Amino acid sequence: MHHICEYFTQQRNSKEIDTLPVIPEAYTKALKSTNGEFVQTEDDKKIFSNNFHSFGLSIFDSAALGQFITGTYYPRGQDTSGFINETALH
Repeated sequence: MHHICEYFTQQRNSKEIDTLPVIPEAYTKALKSTNGEFVQTEDDKKIFSNNFHSFGLSIFDSAALGQFITGTYYPRGQDTSGFINETALH
């Protein structure tokens, strides 16, 4: 994920890589990151709803995508990549 983030940051304006919408465009609540900082600008907020219309007004469950790509925490060290969260809507 770190490498994908780095690539996205480098190619942000090239359209080679883009973000999936995780909130609707009309979402009006303040966005707060996990470290407690608020997303300040409208341009920063747009990254979370980018491509909303391209996917038929759909949003993606970013937690479920992360679990599928990287797996879930498993204390015995087993590879859990490809995990499909049974509570996620498909």
